[in-house]
Formats: sequence, structure tokens, C-alpha cells
Amino acid sequence: MIRKLITSITLVLAISTLGIAQTFEDYVKMRDKQFEDYAKKQDEALKKYADEMDRKLAELDKQWTEYLKKKFIEFETFSKKQPEIGPKPKTKPSIDISKADKTKSQKVEAVSNVEVEEIKQVVTPPLQKKIPDGIKTSTAKFDFYGTPLNIKYPNDLIASSVSKSINEQAISDHFAKLSETPYSVVVNSLLEAKTELNLNDYALYLLTKQTTEKITKDANNAVFLQWFLLMKLGYKAKIGYNESDLYLLIPSAHEIYEKPSFMVDNIRFYLMNGKATSVNTYDKDFPEARQIFNLDLRSPLNLKENNGLRELKFTHAGKTHSMKIEYNKNLINFYNDYPVCDIRVYFDATVSSATKMSLAQYIKPLVKDLSEEEAAALLIKFVQTAFEYKTDAEQFKREKFFFSEELFHYPYSDCEDRAVLFAYLVREFLNLEVVGMAYNGHMATAVKFNENVSGDYFMRGSDKFIICDPTFVNAPIGMVMPQYASQKAEMIELRSQFNTIDREQQIWQMAMQNGCFRGGNGKDAVTDKEGNIYITGYIAGTAKFDEREFKSFEDSRDMFVARYNPKNELDWVRRYGHRGNESGYSIQIGNEGDIYVACSFNESFNLDYKFLKAKNTGDVAVARFTPYGKVEWVTQIGIEETGLTEPFMFVAQLDTKGKVQPLTVFNQMEEYQSFGLQIAENGSPILTGANYMTAELITTKVSYDAGADFSASEMILAENSKLLADNFHPAVAGLFAALKLINNSAIALHGTEVQKTIDQYNPNFKKTSPVVYESLGVVQFIRNSQGIITIRTDSNTDANFKTLRINNNAKFKVSSFSSGNHQIDVMNGINIGKSIIWYNLNSLKIMKTGDMIVDYDSDHTKIRMDITKDVLQ
Repeated sequence: MIRKLITSITLVLAISTLGIAQTFEDYVKMRDKQFEDYAKKQDEALKKYADEMDRKLAELDKQWTEYLKKKFIEFETFSKKQPEIGPKPKTKPSIDISKADKTKSQKVEAVSNVEVEEIKQVVTPPLQKKIPDGIKTSTAKFDFYGTPLNIKYPNDLIASSVSKSINEQAISDHFAKLSETPYSVVVNSLLEAKTELNLNDYALYLLTKQTTEKITKDANNAVFLQWFLLMKLGYKAKIGYNESDLYLLIPSAHEIYEKPSFMVDNIRFYLMNGKATSVNTYDKDFPEARQIFNLDLRSPLNLKENNGLRELKFTHAGKTHSMKIEYNKNLINFYNDYPVCDIRVYFDATVSSATKMSLAQYIKPLVKDLSEEEAAALLIKFVQTAFEYKTDAEQFKREKFFFSEELFHYPYSDCEDRAVLFAYLVREFLNLEVVGMAYNGHMATAVKFNENVSGDYFMRGSDKFIICDPTFVNAPIGMVMPQYASQKAEMIELRSQFNTIDREQQIWQMAMQNGCFRGGNGKDAVTDKEGNIYITGYIAGTAKFDEREFKSFEDSRDMFVARYNPKNELDWVRRYGHRGNESGYSIQIGNEGDIYVACSFNESFNLDYKFLKAKNTGDVAVARFTPYGKVEWVTQIGIEETGLTEPFMFVAQLDTKGKVQPLTVFNQMEEYQSFGLQIAENGSPILTGANYMTAELITTKVSYDAGADFSASEMILAENSKLLADNFHPAVAGLFAALKLINNSAIALHGTEVQKTIDQYNPNFKKTSPVVYESLGVVQFIRNSQGIITIRTDSNTDANFKTLRINNNAKFKVSSFSSGNHQIDVMNGINIGKSIIWYNLNSLKIMKTGDMIVDYDSDHTKIRMDITKDVLQ
């Protein structure tokens, strides 16, 4: 189904830009000349920053080369065995449904032995080494779990090999040689694959491993390259040796079992190759290597589909339900190579796009009209009875934890596997908090209901959790298995933010209904430890916050920051703005509980006591608020001082007092997407941004709709011809031309004009796609204002295009990349789905080759599509 969901998006964007007809060939030539002259000056400015980064990298590499010559330290390794759950039931435990009495309720004991906190890491773009013109490159071609990949690398990368006599000097010498190569070629290629395939940290390691083993057949050279590339990608990887063998050592935020490891500065490093009992390595980290590996799989990998089908059946409340659930076999193969790790990783993981849509198709209609307790009862009956039971020892001769999707592949499953699947279903379809319950020999779950549900329970503070056992067949919600009733269970608190994200989305939905808008589609809502939610965005016109009404200055965009308490009630709101546009677009909570907000603006205004002024290109600022809404400081970042308006990225590092270091400026990196505020380990805020990704920041010097003779239709036609000449795919050339027009003009494109154009140039469209044609008439206009594009509909109604639903005042932003690819970032109001199954569309990346990457839902599920095969046919 999902492969048909996006058809209407491309139709709307491609068709809606037709409908204005004038002529101005000379105008096009004039604008092209202006752009060429201006681009030349911008290239010179960008070169200055690139030269600075090269000098910085050269100095860091020189210092690191010298450090590696020092005597390494010998570390003894230790392998921790996977924890034993204990003797599990040999057969599937069950209870006579007539004896399943829920009237009895008892409090059970549970303890949490591990304090669970979100893993917070700062992810900034890797420092870029300039890639000289004319370098010789090769391509490593291979299948990554069924997905064909082409990873580009410079030939210089394998021009030399590490010495056969392994020691500190040999490692230092080879690092120095690799540092002189244009290694950014392969770093960028790996990042591109990571972004498009939605890879987590460990999947990126596996990709790097496969790439290096394709590049070189020598084991030591492959390990050395893995270490070098992961370090240049920003990871705290280390290299070690024992006699003539090299070892890759990676740090992990999660415990990994059955792999040798040792501690350095309170961080555990794991040997990724071999079983050495001791390893010689160093104790410091490369200065730009800050990340440790996070094994969480909260976003599904976007691997090529190789779907299997599992037919399941269960009976609940006298009705028998049949399901055919799809799952991705390529993902199953990936799981087979995943290290055995903390059970929380399995609980927190999501499922593939195929399984998500397949489950939703069957389960959402079943639970949509049920109470929380009734819906949970249906889900638990499904997991209890639809799957055959066998212990891991019987099925695999070893203990094996399942990810949720694996239950649909393997013929049997046991208690912890069912607990993992049930927890996922409760989060996905009921939006309720769930925890694992580990007993000696058994695993169950417990759910925090919003309703008053009776049954066996335990208390976590003032929160009541009802026991739910998805292995105990016929046991209702609230019944603990008798043999474990007297045991004190270990409560497995999850790191999953799904319930928090749902609340944040509810708050934003309420705010948007009252006249508020998002300033971007990044992290603009955050929840503190007490359950308070903070949001930032903008108002344009009038907005209501409870009984208070705000009006923006002259209907421009004014930024706001607001806090809502755990009951979703407004605590406070602050609005700032003046004649220009100001938008809050990123928010984070500092280590001390204070709130950091990033905003963009294009003129001058007062953010509390601080006067902020933008001259020509717009700027961004970071403000620190107390939890009670008092501004502690405001710092203007100084984007204008770069002198750049061509696409570029930046990293601004501030301290907790608001002092900002000089900006680090990067060339545009299409592969990097982690924009916004982040909080460093020491509590300092770091802002990563891009002028082409931020409203209010100017990225061009001229506007396409200047002059009386402007012609939208001829501009599209001329740009389309140019793109075709540059080998853009015919299916996207016209669309890209239209996106360029929308993004660089302020014209209003009307739906009725689009219909007239369709009638003239494609009269059959009304018959072949009647729903889309009629829905176009509902669109009043599509208009760009300072980088934010708005779709307005008649009578404030939704425009429905079969699998696409566009709300009135839907907003999105378009970014173009130097490669020719484009990205549409949806800020609000566009959903994909059908019937009762709808997901928020986050972004749509369209490549010049005719491929698309669709990002949707709160877990950022991604799928790759071919416009010709999957959309137009």
C-alpha cells in the first residue's frame, strides 16, 4: 500500500505550477547571468572556509600521528555471557478461560535495578577535507542485506598497506598516509547510504566493514580502514594490536554479550574481530571523535523489500480473525548479524514499513472503537494464541532474543519474544506506556492505562501498572501467572520515547488549531522529567493560548515559546516579534533543567531584553529560558558575518553562559540531516544548521517574480529543458523546475487555474484521475513566504487525493542540493494513508535519477521508491 501513497504528492506539486502563461526569454537570460556572477563570488567565500577546515584537519592529523607513536597500553579483555532468564515453561502455559477471574486483584512487587536515561549524544557533521578536481576513484559494489549499493572511494585509499610488523610506529605511519588521501569521498558516500537506508550506528559499522572488505582482501588493512573511517565519521573507535593482528574496538552505550571488552575512562570498548584475551591500544580519543555506538533501532532500516508472508489466526470475544502479515526477510538477515545485547534494545525497536502497514491494516479497524482495556485484551489474545510456543533452547539450542518482526518469520517464539511484540503493539496502536517484567524463568509486561483497569498490578511511584502476560494463554489483562505471583519481578523500564512523542504531537495539534505554526520540522517540542512539555514555533495573525489572545506584528511571523503541564494545560507562553519574520524552530532541555531555544529572523526585534538585528540575509539566535519562562540570556549567532548566501552549513558551540565560539562553516552536505539544538555532555548547547534548511535565511539574491513580464509557465519550460540537457530523469525534470519556481517566488498558484491547464494539455486526466482532479479545485492557492510554502483550501476543508490528505494551511519547505536533488520538508498538515490509517509525512527527497525517499511517522520510517515504476505506472 505504501508504494501508492505518495503518487498524489508528486501530482499536486507537478501539476499545480502550471497555469500562468506569458513570455520573457530575455528575462531568463538576464537572471541566469546574475546568478552566474553571484555564484562566482560565493564560491570564493566558501573556498576560504574550506581552506580553513583543511588547515585545521591537517593540524589535528599531525598531532594524532605523533600521539600514536607513543607506547600503547595493554588491556585485558573480558567477555560477559548473555544473562540467563532461568528455566522457562516447556509448554505454552494456559488457564481455563472459565477460571480466569479478574475480580481478584493483588499488588505485586517489582524493582528496577537499572536507572534508564535517554542516550544523548552530539552529532555534528564530520570535518570535510577538500576533494581535489580530477582525482581517480573506484566504486565498491555489493549488496547490503539485499540492497544494492555503490560506495565510491579514492584510489589513493588503497595505494599503501599497513606494515606487516605491527607496532605503534606502523600504525602511526599508515594513519599519516591515509590522512593525506581525499578520504572525504568515501566518508560522504557512507553517510549518504546511512541517511537513505536509515541506518543506526551498528548498521553503519556493518556497512563500513563490508565496504572495506570489498576494497581490500587483507584482513589487517580492512580493520585499519574501518578504524580510520569510523573515526573520521565522528566515532570514538580505537585500534589495537596483539602480535601481528589488528583489532577494531568500538564503544557502546548498551551492554553487548559474548564479545571481549575492557573499560577506558568509564566507557566499555568491544573487540569487533577476534577473541583476543589482551589488546594493546591507547587511552585518548581523536579530538573530533565524540560519538559512542547506540544500538537502539527506533527507526526501521530502509532495506530493499524481500517480503515474506505469515498467515495468523486468533479468536477473541467469539470472533475469529485472520491476518496476513508481511515482513522483510532482508531485515531478518540483518538481525542475525546483530550482537546479543541489552533486552531494552529489543523492546524499544520498531518494525519495517511493510510490517507496520500490514499490522495497521488489520489491527486498527479492530481496536478503533474499543476502550483501552478492551483493545489491550484483543492485542494480548492475539499474541497469546496466534503463535506457536517453543523455548529458544528447543528451537535454536541457545538463548535468542527476538525483535518484534522476527516473530512473523520464525515458526516458534517464547515468553520474552511475545513480551517484546505485545509492548510494540501497545505503543503503536494504543499509545500507552509499557514496561517489561522479568521473573526467574519468565518475561511478561505491565501497562499504564489511563482508564481505571482492575487486576494484578504494581506501583511505580504514583503510577499504577497492570500486569499483562502475552504468553499465559487465556489469561485476561491483570492476571499474573500463579507460579510467579510471589516473586519480586525486575521492572524493565524502556528508553522508548514513543509515548512522549505522542503527547508532544497532541500539544502541537492543539496549538495549531489555535493559530500556531511550526518553524521547521525538527525537534520543536521537548518533555522534561516532570512531564512538562515545551514547544516553540511562530504565530502569523491571531493565535489563542487558553483565554489569552496574541496578534503578530502586522500579520508577520512572531516567534513564541510555551510550556504545558503534565495534564496538557498551558502554564505560560512568551511571544516575541516585530515588523519582520521570527520563528522558533528548535528546543532542548539543558543538564540543569533550563530550556534552550533556537530562532531565525530576517529583520530586527527584541527577544526580551536583547535587541537582535539582521541586515540582509537573516540570522539565528539561541536563548536560554528558566523552566518558568524567564529569559536568562540571548546570543545572536552571526550568520550574516559569513558573507554567504549560497547553501552552506554551520556549527555554533556556546557555553552555558551564552558565549559563542567562532562558527565552523561547512559546504553543503546532502548526507547530513541532524540539524537543530543539541546538548553536549558538559551541558553546553550546540546548534547545527543550514541556511537552505532554515526559514528567514536568504539563500538567493534575486527573485524569479521580479518585473512586470514575469512568466511562470515559460520559466518552468526553460528550466525543464535545461535539466533534461543535464541528464535529469524526465519524470522529475518538470517537477524540479516547478519546485524552483515556488521556492524563489511569491506568486499564488490557484487550483482552478491548474484545472484549466489540465483541461487544455491533458484532457484525459479528468477521466483517469477524477478524485485528484476534483480535489485540485478545492485548493485556493499555493504560495511561498520567506521560505515557508502554504497550501490554502476552500472553506477550510481538507483536500483529499486518495492516499494524500492536505489540511488547510498545510506548510512545507523546499531545499535544493548541489547534486540537483530536492527535499520537501513538511512542517504540518500533510498525511499519507487511507481509510482510518494515516501517518504524518515528514519529508520527501526526490533525486535527479527519478528515485524518491519518503520519510513518514514519528519513528521516521523511510521507503525508497522509483517515480516511473512505483508512481507513474
